[in-house]
Amino acid sequence: MSASKSFTLIESVITLFIVSILVSLTFLFAVKNENHVYSGFKREFQTFFSLAQAISREKSDDTIFYFNVNDISFKNKNGREFILKLPKDYKTKNTNIHLKENGYVMPTTIDFFLIAKITKKNFQ
Repeated sequence: MSASKSFTLIESVITLFIVSILVSLTFLFAVKNENHVYSGFKREFQTFFSLAQAISREKSDDTIFYFNVNDISFKNKNGREFILKLPKDYKTKNTNIHLKENGYVMPTTIDFFLIAKITKKNFQ
């Protein structure tokens, strides 16, 4: 009798099981990384917004936020421009938000677009 050179059913099942575990772990780490990028950007944006509010209050002057496709910016009374770059895969529509001299902004929603996902930040 000749010896078979093919895999047995149990060997094939074990191999598929190991491959499926590796693929699952890859997707899990990709999702965690995406959440890490978003939470980091969210913290940076909150700091950036607080800076704009502080400058507005200090100078008793209104500030306009410019949301561009790749960045967010505002200028103070002296003409100094502050820019926050969006993360690599994030985009937003061209929009302006008016920040009052007391730091108040009317509640509004800005859409940040991520590949195949939409994340919204509500300013209140």
